[in-house]
Amino acid sequence: MSAIHRIHHDAIAELRLDNPAKLNAFTPAMLDSLEAHLAAIEADPAIRFVILTAEGERAFVPAPISMPGAIFRRGFCPVLGA
Repeated sequence: MSAIHRIHHDAIAELRLDNPAKLNAFTPAMLDSLEAHLAAIEADPAIRFVILTAEGERAFVPAPISMPGAIFRRGFCPVLGA
């Protein structure tokens, strides 16, 4: 299972990647989920900070090796935010 969970701690939103079997590699579905969570956070004036965390022993990798460039082909660069 791969997902992103949003947990609220007062003015802090924690976005937790949950795909530890694949080192929390981003999938297209996870990118869609991340975009939806960020839109909801942006619309909530009570949220002042966002923390990105991950389940398992490793943080995360940008995409599965089996899908090189898949996220970037969608026109989204996680580093540049564009």
